[in-house]
Amino acid sequence: LALYALVSYASGVNGNIDGESFRLHSENILSILGENDPENLGYFKFVNISEKQDYEKESLDYVLSRLGENTTLEWNKEIAQIPEEFQRRTEFYPSYCPDECFYPIQYVEPLTSNLGAVNFDILSRPDRQKDLSLARKFGRQLSHPFELFQDQVGDDGRIPFSVALIRPVLNTLDFVDIIIKFDTVLKEITKSSSPGLVTILHQTTKDIGRKNVEFVGGTEVNENLESSFVWPPVNYHELIKQDGIIGSRRIDWSGETLFVTLRRDYIDRSYLVTAVLIAFLGIGMSVVLAYSFFYSRK
Repeated sequence: LALYALVSYASGVNGNIDGESFRLHSENILSILGENDPENLGYFKFVNISEKQDYEKESLDYVLSRLGENTTLEWNKEIAQIPEEFQRRTEFYPSYCPDECFYPIQYVEPLTSNLGAVNFDILSRPDRQKDLSLARKFGRQLSHPFELFQDQVGDDGRIPFSVALIRPVLNTLDFVDIIIKFDTVLKEITKSSSPGLVTILHQTTKDIGRKNVEFVGGTEVNENLESSFVWPPVNYHELIKQDGIIGSRRIDWSGETLFVTLRRDYIDRSYLVTAVLIAFLGIGMSVVLAYSFFYSRK
């Protein structure tokens, strides 16, 4: 459904983009996807270094027109990037950008709750360079789980991960995406789980040349089949040594490696009673069959 919405928008606008039309399209798409808990829609504008100042002025005028000239809210009024030590040109850096260029988030809806994302240059993140390259190559891309630039620590002490479905905009170098909370994906994966089952996900990441296994999230199901999120983070190497591990599986997702580990915290007694009854029933049937056999021989 999200892909259909993106394809319709990216093909229909035909390169004619402005903030108001994006807002109207976004409201329609978000209402359609409401049950799937989408976080936001974003529009990534290709900006060459020579266009930077004009873009920033246009962006400022648009945000002020939405929030009002006297707004006290803060946002990036210039193109913002992650710290320099994390900025790297990978093999996926756009070949059509020989000099310095940017992919700032020009529009995002809902605007107020995602104001911190405005003008953030996603091209400064090496992982997003890859997402854009694959989206350009294949017409769409589902990113691996990542932390949003604008997300804050929640009430439970964690920053939730998200996934992005990205689509290039027809007749432009721009992109549009839908962000969905990874918690939504986790709930969908584990909604049919049995009591006591814990599902935990990790992914490999490269942090300035070092390869790490990072905790992404997890769910655990109680006796009432209610699912809750695993927190604090669980170390992968310690997890696989714990008792109750059912198994761990490696999954390749958008060029990244994810590890899904299943653990059983306790045995559901209702299932145990059922298993015992089935066992006794089996024994009883065996006795009856054996008796019938010997009786027929006589």
